Amino acid sequence: MRIKWYFIIVGLLLFVGGNPPLFAQEDSTFNPETPAEPNVLYRVRVTAEPLQAVSSLSGAGDYALGTEIYVEAGSYSPAYIFSHWTKNGEEYDGTSTSFFYTVSNEDAEFVAHYTYSPSLPDEPQSSNEWRLYLLSAPLGGGNFSCASGEKHECGTAVEVTAYCNMGYDFVGWYNGGTLVSTNPSISYEMQNCHATLTAKFEYNPSTPSEPGWTEDNQQENIDKFIVGDADGNGEVSVNDVVVIINTILSSGYDRKADVDGNGEVSVNDAVTVVNMILGTIE
Repeated sequence: MRIKWYFIIVGLLLFVGGNPPLFAQEDSTFNPETPAEPNVLYRVRVTAEPLQAVSSLSGAGDYALGTEIYVEAGSYSPAYIFSHWTKNGEEYDGTSTSFFYTVSNEDAEFVAHYTYSPSLPDEPQSSNEWRLYLLSAPLGGGNFSCASGEKHECGTAVEVTAYCNMGYDFVGWYNGGTLVSTNPSISYEMQNCHATLTAKFEYNPSTPSEPGWTEDNQQENIDKFIVGDADGNGEVSVNDVVVIINTILSSGYDRKADVDGNGEVSVNDAVTVVNMILGTIE
């Protein structure tokens, strides 16, 4: 009996050794497909050339493939005329300052191109009409319900709303260094001077490690190009008038001192800044 079981066991071992079971063959040849790659985000950047031509930029962020986003460059002053868009260095669109874009499987950088035209066809202006300039700080922080640089009669209440871009929170409206309101929607009464309202935003991404969109030192550029801020310190004051007068006396040219954007620095620029300062004094 022992001999019989001995031959049975030896036979099974020989069978298994020479002919592996089916499941063993399957394991040896199993080659699963590569696991699906996690969701990839594609970066979209939005800027302008020159940067001081715009008051706000929208659309920058990291998006999944196929996401439809709204890209916009808000023109800052009528002295800058929109020309066209480029995408990754190639002409993309030349008809509008805004468009919808469906994210493709590549990073994209959109640049809004402007040309400078200091001769404004509607100047000189009426003595009772003044321009309201709107500025987003940083540029990628948000956009507005109305265009920057439009004229309004003195005493007119202008309704303006600031909208946050992706990853930003609204902080407040500022006139120079003075807080006007912490409400994104305001009614601003025009005075007998040009005015600049700055909507300040704070970067607050949902993911802490997510990079910010101030990496191009856009805030620094904003501070340099606030209308009337000739010394570039971020606010309009008597010091700016002094800078303008010194520029006139030296027969030089400084774009920050060219408050009215007519291509030259003159007494009119100094008068405009004085009116801006008086307009903030109650």
